Amino acid sequence: GKMVNKAARVEGGTHGGQVVISEDVFTAVREDLAHMETVGYKALGSFPLKGIDGETDLFQIFHHSLAGRLFPAPFQKYLPAPTGTVTLVFTDVQGSTSQWEMHANIMAKALVMHNQMMRKYIKRYQGYEVRTEGDAFMVTFAKATQALNWCMATQEALMELPWPAGTCDHPDSKVEVDAAGQVVFRGYRVRMGVHTGVPVCEKDATTGRMGYQGKMVTKTGCIEGLTYGAQINMSSATWNEARENKEDLMPHTMTELGIFEMSGLDEKDSVYQIMPKALQTRTFPSPRQAPVAAKPEGPDAPTGVVTLCNTDVQGSTTQWEMHPTVMYEGLAMHNKLMRQLIAQFGGYEIRTEGDAFFVAFSEAAQALNWAITVQEELMRLPWPERLYDHPDSAVEHGSTGEDLFRGMRVRIGIHTGKPICEVDPRTGRMDYFGPTVDQASTVEHASHGGQIVVSEEVLSCIASCGALSLQPHRRASMGRFMFGPQHSMELVQVLPEHLAERTFKPTPILHLRAAPVGDVTIVYTDVKGSTTQWEMHANIMERSLAIHNDIMRARISEHGGYEVKTEGDAFMVSFGSPVQAVRWALDVQVDLLRADWPEQCYLHPDAAIEYEGGNDAADSEQRGDLLFRGLRVRVGIHTGHPRCEPDPITSRMDYFGNDVHRAAGVEGAAQGGQILVSAATWAGIEGHLEDALGSPCTRSVGSYVLKGLKGEETLHEVLPRGLAKRKFAALLQKPKEMQDLGGLSDKLLGLQSRNETLQGELNRMETSLEESSSQLTTLRNAVIADQAGDMPEGLEELTTILQTQAEMRENLRQALAQQRSIRQNMTQVERAMASMFSRVADSFAAKSRIEEDLNLWRKKQENMAAEQSRLEEEIEALRAAQCGEERLRNLQERVEYLREANTKEEAAARELQEEVEGLGDYPSLEEEDNVLETLEVKVRKLRDRFKTLQAEREAHESDIAKLEERLAELGDAEVDEEAVIARVIDLERQQLHLQAKLSIVRDQTEEINAALNRKRATPEPLNDFWVDTVGPTMSIVKWKPPRSPTKITSYAMYLREFSAPEYKLYDSVSDSFVKIGEGKSIPGTDHKLQLNNLSPETVYEVKMRASNQQGWGGRSIRSVKFSTLVAGAEPTERQRKRSIVGGSRRPSAS
Repeated sequence: GKMVNKAARVEGGTHGGQVVISEDVFTAVREDLAHMETVGYKALGSFPLKGIDGETDLFQIFHHSLAGRLFPAPFQKYLPAPTGTVTLVFTDVQGSTSQWEMHANIMAKALVMHNQMMRKYIKRYQGYEVRTEGDAFMVTFAKATQALNWCMATQEALMELPWPAGTCDHPDSKVEVDAAGQVVFRGYRVRMGVHTGVPVCEKDATTGRMGYQGKMVTKTGCIEGLTYGAQINMSSATWNEARENKEDLMPHTMTELGIFEMSGLDEKDSVYQIMPKALQTRTFPSPRQAPVAAKPEGPDAPTGVVTLCNTDVQGSTTQWEMHPTVMYEGLAMHNKLMRQLIAQFGGYEIRTEGDAFFVAFSEAAQALNWAITVQEELMRLPWPERLYDHPDSAVEHGSTGEDLFRGMRVRIGIHTGKPICEVDPRTGRMDYFGPTVDQASTVEHASHGGQIVVSEEVLSCIASCGALSLQPHRRASMGRFMFGPQHSMELVQVLPEHLAERTFKPTPILHLRAAPVGDVTIVYTDVKGSTTQWEMHANIMERSLAIHNDIMRARISEHGGYEVKTEGDAFMVSFGSPVQAVRWALDVQVDLLRADWPEQCYLHPDAAIEYEGGNDAADSEQRGDLLFRGLRVRVGIHTGHPRCEPDPITSRMDYFGNDVHRAAGVEGAAQGGQILVSAATWAGIEGHLEDALGSPCTRSVGSYVLKGLKGEETLHEVLPRGLAKRKFAALLQKPKEMQDLGGLSDKLLGLQSRNETLQGELNRMETSLEESSSQLTTLRNAVIADQAGDMPEGLEELTTILQTQAEMRENLRQALAQQRSIRQNMTQVERAMASMFSRVADSFAAKSRIEEDLNLWRKKQENMAAEQSRLEEEIEALRAAQCGEERLRNLQERVEYLREANTKEEAAARELQEEVEGLGDYPSLEEEDNVLETLEVKVRKLRDRFKTLQAEREAHESDIAKLEERLAELGDAEVDEEAVIARVIDLERQQLHLQAKLSIVRDQTEEINAALNRKRATPEPLNDFWVDTVGPTMSIVKWKPPRSPTKITSYAMYLREFSAPEYKLYDSVSDSFVKIGEGKSIPGTDHKLQLNNLSPETVYEVKMRASNQQGWGGRSIRSVKFSTLVAGAEPTERQRKRSIVGGSRRPSAS
């Protein structure tokens, strides 16, 4: 009820480790809380709860030992970036550079511990991490007390961290004690500078994070520059704000250090030191005077239009872990070379971070020549031999045997623009900020080790200047990429001439590739049988899917595609031209065939290896070409003009409209390993098959109605020339009247195949029977000839029996023919049932059970044929037996009974044939609803007759078995009556067993009928439901019921002003809705309801409930939100057509 809903909403506003109670609970326990010495509480404020009217007062209760816990406000998942007056903190680890050089492995582990601890306390004290550079943090706080408490708590926590062994061996991390023997320094010594002011706040266009700039940020850097490791210094502005709320500060000591000059700001300020009480005995040297800011180094520090180069060593982290001593030596050689070439080409070293360099050039040509020379000279350095053991520094050769990679692989990104230039007050060197710097970093991230990537601005600048000649090189376009929501840029790969054979994986920033618009070719792909492969062996499928994804994405980058999205193993990709799309699909099919799949992958039939001549061929010549191997991907391609809009969450381009649906329909028509293209795509590639696509194998597969779309679509199959011998079954999509059959067509094809196999077996048995009869006749003639003169008594009777046996054999042949006719009739029934089951989503399992029953019935036919064969063998043995007249008469009676039974069976088969023919032609979709009930009755009758016939057949089998036993007994002098009785008992048991199986089939039939009844009782969803805006105060609701009169018969309409979504069952109508109309539904007719006296510029929600003859149904609920116009405004053409703010079927409560 509502109380439970409110409790859930209160819990939804809390954070981990927090207890929040509503005003109702607080009122009930307030007096008790006042008497609890260990429990406290505080008011959090009034908050609106979703689905609850009005606001609710919330309170936090806590144990006094946990009173220091701090949490964001309720329902606030992430702390927003503070703006206005903020407190900024700069931190840095003292002596980190020399510690990296001394023991890199230890430093790497210690830095992870340092960063985790810093971020843990940032969250605890409600800080906002602006950015980090190596071990340096920049953090903002809304209050000065929060910032100072964070600094002091961090200093205490650093003392308690379990630093890796060897960390304290460095002088800047060693353990020190005070005069009383108390430890005051241990591990990293982090200096902290704190200042309060109003910075310039601006969100970064790429990361979305808040950035801070301006004089206030520079002054914070000056304060941090005055500190030593493990010291906290703050400005007078910070202290003035903090002492107003001094009671909020943790126990501390404060010392005024004096007045200092702020470098580069032409101002002075008082600086204060604050330390936690537990560390008050720490001592530091005299405060360092702020260094005089060095002036920019003239032409060495370019300004205005600048070309920025970012570099980084690939795999440096794992190389440090693998052999730090060798890496130390190699990095020294790398750094020396980089600085020599920077000086040679007139560059300006901005800064370095580990093995990464940030360099500025005044000319773009200088920057490109520098990058080309760096790649060449890195190949010539005498690297330590052990450095080649790492895969990111190994030697690789080209086609001519020359080295393509050797030693450290450095990636270089180059971009030209106008960055913000400021002098760093701590170093006195020029530093660069702004979007240009961010874009240069993104260009560097697009590269791999040993690769140079430049933006189109660099090449444009070089072309416009043309003063400097470039060193020999080769270029290759990588495509256009998004640099911000509205800005795209082409990236180009540049390599030295003699290293042009280098190859690289797809760029890591593939997700930023610019999306095509206008005329777009949409490609959908899907892996055949992926669900069953996941169920069969999930681990193997996970590895196979990773291989599949790598192949798909590698070819997307190569052919200029744009990965729109993926859903499981399905890809949606867009291309600027149909030729690119088809070429990508062809290459993907070849790559999938050649991929190194896990061996267990081939165990699944949808990933098995298949050859042209079959897998069982003796040698490779007989097997022929390899056609399938590994995952089989179906591909559908369509070209059109879809609607293009960026996704508001991911900022990725997405596509909408009929063209997208048509591309998905083409993919749904394809089979695993097949490529199908629409007529529009075929028109775009037909003239380029030889020159651009390499003469692939193509054929027309006909015109089909795609699922969910109107009109027929002409489809063409395109396959690589090497895979032209792949064969596929007919398309699953049938003409209009059969398009809803879906996957049942595959099952019907399988049933037909099994029927053909059974027919072959029956023919073989008939041939064998004829041969046996011929041999029996020969033997009989021989006996008659031998005993012509002296025929013993009873031989004539034996001849009569043989003739009777021949007649019986003929009757059995007729029965088999009737069985084949029945089997054909059952195939027609199966097809009719398949059409019926395709309309009921939850009856697929029942269909499977029916198929199992049919298979069981066919197996019984095979068993009966085997029994007949054994009977023939026994009859042959009858020739040598000398039987009495009484037993011969009994045998004749049995044969006569069998003949009469076969006559009855033939009549029943004729009746069954007449019933099947009475079904008539297969109904169309428009007639299907009317025929459904009649078809169900006929199917039930057919099934009952089939079971009756089956029971009679089983009785005949029993008689044949008894006859066989009696014939076997004729050869014995004495009859074993006990054995006969035991046999009869055994036959009775078998009869009971068969009756039990028939009972199971009967129960399954009842379950199917119940499922069909449930389907008829559920109203079908509305075909369409929308709102047209006419003016500020009037709109028109329109809907179209289904064509079938048995689905929806009446409706009721409700309206309300939309404020916030309500979490209610989808078939409910809350109190805020007002009924505005109701009536009867006319199938297939457009309905309208005019809404008057609406408020201008207001969002409304209109909801419809529909019912059928069985009553109201939840799945018939539809809801649409729409907006009226501003008063006095006229609707645009788009608004006249449809002004839906948002509308869809309300999801179910589950």
